[in-house]
Amino acid sequence: MLLRCLPLFFAVLALLALTAEARPTRGTLLSRQLTVEERGLTNAERLKRGLPPRAPAIGRILPGRAPSAASKYARRSASPSPSPSVITKTFTGRIQVRQANKTSVGFVNNTDTGFLTVDVEKAGTDLRVKIATTASGGPFSLIATNQAWVGSPFVGGGTNDTLAAGSVAVVPIANVPQTSAHAPPTANGASAIWTVDAKTLQLKPHWTNLNGSVVKTTIGYDFQANLLFLTGDIAAYNSLNNNTAEAVKFFLVK
Repeated sequence: MLLRCLPLFFAVLALLALTAEARPTRGTLLSRQLTVEERGLTNAERLKRGLPPRAPAIGRILPGRAPSAASKYARRSASPSPSPSVITKTFTGRIQVRQANKTSVGFVNNTDTGFLTVDVEKAGTDLRVKIATTASGGPFSLIATNQAWVGSPFVGGGTNDTLAAGSVAVVPIANVPQTSAHAPPTANGASAIWTVDAKTLQLKPHWTNLNGSVVKTTIGYDFQANLLFLTGDIAAYNSLNNNTAEAVKFFLVK
């Protein structure tokens, strides 16, 4: 009888030994600090090695659980907002010169000299231009698309003279080098001086002087000299030129 019970006795002893080995003790894998390699193991690999499973990550969505409205809002708030795309509009046409009473004087002439005049005789040599604008920024450059002159296709103020109220100084409208908005003119002038009204298609000049000051700018037309220019005071110009000039406006037309 005793001999028959011995196998059962030894089996119980073996089970007790295994249970004792499985308990975490000081210095075992369960209590010591894990290595970098061990921390990278999956939970299944950890359990095979007798290591504890990973702690749940804060903010992680558990399987079977939908994210709450608060967590969705937090993620949206943390992500950067996309930058708005810049919308560019391009306007093209001829430049019609109009008096203050809206009467047309003629169209800007496509001259081979680069100094712009008015094609009063409608000889079919009108200058064609384009201007690309954005919702913000400017002034912008005006570009000739059928230029008869040699060199830069940009149209703007052709010198670096200082315009001001009470000053007789003027800047001829001519072909010029390309410049940036609000930049002082080069010795040969500045191009980025124009804005365009999207509804009326009026072109307006905005002149910046060498010292960085911005002056209210008027387009002048000397009908005797057939010359287009920018001025800060057309009355001052006329005081020296026997009232030969008048203020005019530029409009883009087909």
